[in-house]
Amino acid sequence: MRDQLPWLGSGFVAIAALDLEPLIQFYRRLWQQDPHPYEGDRYGEFHLGSLRLVLFRPQGSQGASFAPTPPGSLSICVTVRDLAAAIAHCQDLGLTVDPPLKASHGQEFQIRDPLGNRIIFYQPT
Repeated sequence: MRDQLPWLGSGFVAIAALDLEPLIQFYRRLWQQDPHPYEGDRYGEFHLGSLRLVLFRPQGSQGASFAPTPPGSLSICVTVRDLAAAIAHCQDLGLTVDPPLKASHGQEFQIRDPLGNRIIFYQPT
């Protein structure tokens, strides 16, 4: 795609939350890392391989353009090497883990963050 769109750079996933700290704490526990950079109740960034997950609190007039979306409207997909270990990790954190599903492309399971966004853990066949 870069050959077709040479002006295109890299991207990231950004999630807005008015009450940011519970979301930061959830992902801090899930990914077992501190956000970096981290600006208290304004901004936190997690790095998972080539994925950057940015969490932020909309400021001032921005708030209206980030109206709450229906729970589950965002899905974050993460490839894992060991699905059973990922399930055990999430269960150890006390998270509700949906039963794993088998598909032609591999196996996956999902959890939800405090905003109801799906986090899908996927192990290719």
